[in-house]
Amino acid sequence: MENKIKVKRRSISVWNSPYTFCEKLQFAKYRVLAPKSKPQNSRPYKPISCGKYNIVPSTKGYSSNYSIAFLGDFMPLHNNKPIYSPELMHFCSTSNAVIINLEGVITTSVRPFAQTHSLRGLLEFRNKVGTEVVINLANNHSADFGKSVFSEQCELLQRNSFRFLGLGTTPFLLSPTVQLQSATQWSNQVNEVVNKLSTTQIEEYTLNGTQFAIFLPHWGYEMHLYPSVTQQKHLDLLINRGWDAVVGSHPHTPQPIAFYRNKLVAFSLGNFCYGNVNPNHWGGVALKLSLENTQIGEKPQLLSVEHYYTHQHIHRGIAKIELVNELNYRRLRKQLWRTNPLRYINDLFL
Repeated sequence: MENKIKVKRRSISVWNSPYTFCEKLQFAKYRVLAPKSKPQNSRPYKPISCGKYNIVPSTKGYSSNYSIAFLGDFMPLHNNKPIYSPELMHFCSTSNAVIINLEGVITTSVRPFAQTHSLRGLLEFRNKVGTEVVINLANNHSADFGKSVFSEQCELLQRNSFRFLGLGTTPFLLSPTVQLQSATQWSNQVNEVVNKLSTTQIEEYTLNGTQFAIFLPHWGYEMHLYPSVTQQKHLDLLINRGWDAVVGSHPHTPQPIAFYRNKLVAFSLGNFCYGNVNPNHWGGVALKLSLENTQIGEKPQLLSVEHYYTHQHIHRGIAKIELVNELNYRRLRKQLWRTNPLRYINDLFL
């Protein structure tokens, strides 16, 4: 039986908003129309297309390597039943670990604009994937119900053998030779629970030079298909600091996956799942990094990068999620408008 968290009434501040009035108007515009698709500047990125991109062969001669899969935001599915395609499950199950961003808090409490999850959804997903699922907790919804509820959630995850990251400056060891760290640029409430992302705090996160280091920033603007100027400034700081790869979240839409200064960067993996009928929320990325196996104390190198878009489609209580090679937001929106206009209008602003 699922363990539940019973939440007492607590005093929580009003919602904080990092956006200016004009930015709020833009957010509403891109939520109703297609996401913003105009780049803000012309940094020299080298985008890579869907599929597998081999970088270098293993220099150690190992027959198998260590692979990590990253999925987009794990949003609440509400009452929709997820159906994962065989190709998606194979992509995940052939990895040593799957990293997801849990956008929200596991709680039975309900609050407007808050994101609430149940433990059952995570357990079912882990059972279907058949490999370790590691949860990133550093996002703008982590403090939606306050510090004590967040702590109860962490205890619940530990009791159910989930590992998670986003707390403290010490890196999370995914394996003896791979470390992760995460932090959020935004928070809807006063953030007393997870790591913060800023130009000064980036320097506080420690690195072990003998491990492959991956940073997971929660940054950027929602409903944008390209990174903001601030994202790009933070990226330069992270690379200067010594991080080997950067895999971002928050915009709820996929952003470019590219090589920048010889480092792999995925600005945003978009949404993996979401029980919202607005198709602007239905796109994400499944990303896999393959590293060479090395001995402890010997830093591995990145051997290959593989990624595809993920596409969700909700129909009659079923959320089907599959791997695809492209996303067309305008076409998806027109199709849904013709088939279910009232539900589409209702979900535009949820």
